[in-house]
This record gives sequence, structure tokens and C-alpha cells, in this order.
Amino acid sequence: MNPRSGRYGTRRLRRVLISTVLALGAVFGLSACSTYSTFSNQLRDDLLQDDLPKAVQATEKKGGDDPDVLNLLQRGLLYHYAERYEESNQAFQLADSKIEDQFTKSVSGQALAFLTNDATLPYSGYPHEQVLLHVYGALNYLFEGNHQDALVECRRAGLRLDQLALIREDKQGYTDDAFAEWLSGMIFAEDSDGNSTLVAARRGKSAYEEYEKLFGTPMPEAFILDYLDWARRFGFTDEANEILDAHPELEDELKPLGPNEGRIVLIYESGFVNHLEEDAAFFPILESDKDQNDAEMATVLTRRGRRRVWVKRKEVKVAYWLRVALPAMVSTPPVLTHARLRTDGKSRTTELAEDVSGIAQLTFDEGAGKRLLRTILRALAKWRVTKTATDKGELSGFLANITSVATERADTRSWSTLPDRIHVAQLRVPAGDHRVVVECLDSMGQVGRTATFETVRVEPGESTILRFRTYR
Repeated sequence: MNPRSGRYGTRRLRRVLISTVLALGAVFGLSACSTYSTFSNQLRDDLLQDDLPKAVQATEKKGGDDPDVLNLLQRGLLYHYAERYEESNQAFQLADSKIEDQFTKSVSGQALAFLTNDATLPYSGYPHEQVLLHVYGALNYLFEGNHQDALVECRRAGLRLDQLALIREDKQGYTDDAFAEWLSGMIFAEDSDGNSTLVAARRGKSAYEEYEKLFGTPMPEAFILDYLDWARRFGFTDEANEILDAHPELEDELKPLGPNEGRIVLIYESGFVNHLEEDAAFFPILESDKDQNDAEMATVLTRRGRRRVWVKRKEVKVAYWLRVALPAMVSTPPVLTHARLRTDGKSRTTELAEDVSGIAQLTFDEGAGKRLLRTILRALAKWRVTKTATDKGELSGFLANITSVATERADTRSWSTLPDRIHVAQLRVPAGDHRVVVECLDSMGQVGRTATFETVRVEPGESTILRFRTYR
């Protein structure tokens, strides 16, 4: 080969490499842009700008004619806020049906996830998401005046928790959903089903006791008042006396409703639940690891820890830094943290009924160890392919490495439009029509937003539920 042809060949090789880098870089860029966190962030931005219609349209466009579970959950909640209750329940019911179908995952799906990433698997939702879809379904039916179907949704929430308890590995808590049980009790009470009401109240009490241990949140006084009211109304005298003895500080509030009294119940949702974003982590493969198989090495790397955690000793030689993409939970605490319910010269501040972000963090952490091990195993398999290709030639190894990086994406899917927290306030009022004001407050007690319900009808002995959501 003469010098000229040799230079031409080098230039051509460089052009091939550059073209390949650009092409695969474009693929990588598109992959990064198409991760769920990007879409999720846009949805939250739309809601922060009070553009609910735009957020609804985005979920409809992305989901198309065959939306997946996550799209249905997002869509169902946004329909709920838009007061499109029938469409909301259609979305939730279809999501629930798909979740049922996906409990047994296909072998082919598992294999594909191993070769690429977990985001290729059908999304079934975290435990709290599978429960809350029924909670919002029940609220949809309540706002439509359909108590019977609301009761069905409440029962499904309880059954789903029982079902999940059998399959959740390494569960750290959240064995019941306190807010779902509280809402169930309200609906059963309206239906005069005393036994079911008290069962829900007892389960709610146990769940709130668990919440206090997990998150340090006290049992809401409003729940205690409801529990006492139900125990009295349905003839559980001993239980009512136990509640009175346990809460003497609430003596003035523990009086039964008068014959012409009812309650206004405010469900206030604030902020956004913790969401998932991608985090890159690097694990050291040492020269001494070369004789281990992937399963052994994955266990060693998991125990060894990632860069910034693992400390290199002088006599140790790192052969390769293994890059993996992991989901990381990110918190964005809301500015508006609670609310005040006002009517007829009376007011009541909301209490925390459900720390959705706390529960989300807990259920996400449950699978952290196995998720990390699975991700490292997948990355090791890709590294083996790259190493083999590199041994065969510079270009093939280069391409294999780029492809490996481009296909390593974290699964950042979650029901990200859920609120950070759910709060409840109750006011005892005379039966009749009331003008109700909701003042949304920051941590200093300053009013950041106000909503007015001009005519709220309250029937004797019954509870009228109002709902309001803020995002910032």
C-alpha cells in the first residue's frame, strides 16, 4: 500500500467513526429525551401553570388508542380534577384490568428487560399507586352521587392491599392504607352498614398507628371523632368508651352530632409526590475480579459500593469502571403545606391524613437491593459483549461500547401527578346550605391561595365531601 492510499484509508476510518458516533449519539439523545421523567416533568409544569387542559391533552396524545397502565393512571387523575368523573373511572378501571393481567410477567419480557433495561417491562405500579386508583375511583362515584359503586371501589382497595401483602418481598411497612380505610368508613356509614364501618375504622386506626411509627405523623383528630361517632351510632358502646378514655383532651369535640347537624369534610391535596429521575453510578471492576462469573461479580460489586463510597487502596488496580443507570427518588416539597376550612364564622385547619411521598419512598426502597443487583448483572453482560468485541477489533469494540451506553437507561416511571400529601379537615355545621372558603397556607401560616364554594348542601347526620388541590 502506498502512502497516499494509507492516508485515505485512515481518513475514511475516521469518517466512519465520526458518522457512527453522531448516529449513535442521536439515538442516545432521543432515548434520553424519551425517558419518562421528561414527560413527567412537562406534565407537572403544565399543572404548576394551572393549565389542566394542556396536561390532559398531553396524556391523551401520548397514550393514543392503547394507553399503558401508567398513562391511564395519569389520565384518570387529571380527568378527576377536571370533574370528568365517568372518563376518570373508565381510565382507572382499564388500568386495574391491565394490572391484573400483568401480575404474571412473560418470560420474553423478562429476557428483553435483562438485555436492555427495566423500562421495557409493562408497568404495574407501586403498591400505593394500585391502592390510590381505587380511592380516586371511589371519590369519582361519590361526586356523582353513586354510593354503591363507591363502596365497591373501597372494597377493591382493601382487597388489593391483601393481595399485595402476599407478593411484596422485603416489605418495610404500608400493610394498610389509612386514608383509604377512613374514606371507606365514611361511605359505609352513609350506607348504614355498621359492621363494615367499624371494620374499616379499626383497620384505619391500625394503619395510622403504623404511620406514626414509620413517618412520625400522629393520628388525625378528625379520624378519632369519626371513629367515635360511628361506634356510638351503630351500638358499639364498649368501643366508644375506649375511645373516650384514650382521648380525654378531645372532650369538647367528642359530643355526638345534634339531630339537625351534619359535617363538611375537606380533602385537600398539596404539591407533587416524590418522582423518579435517572442517576448514573460507577462500580469498580478490579483486576482480581477477572476469574469470577457475572453472578459472583454482581454480588461483590453490590457490596463493594459505587464511586464516592468505595475507597481505593494503593495495591489495588481498577480494570474498568462499570457504569449503571439507576432510578433515584427526588423530593420537591410544596410551598403550600396545609389549608383552613371556613364557614359561618367557624374555621378548622387541616390535618395530615396521608403522606403519599413518604409511602412512595418506602415502597420504592423495598426493591432497592434487588433492583441494584439486577442492574449490575445487566451491565456486566453488556460489558462482556463489549470486551469480547474490543478483543476482536478496535472499531467493533468502540461500537459495542457506545451501544451499551446508549441502551443503559433507568426506569423512571411512577404516577408522578399524585399529591405530595393528602390533608383532611371537618366542620360540624347546621343542616342546610353554606358558603365555604378554603384558604391554602404556607409553612408560616400565610394564605397563598383561596377557593370558594358558594353553595354547599349539608344533610342532617351526613357528611358532605369537598376536594381541592394545589400544586406549588
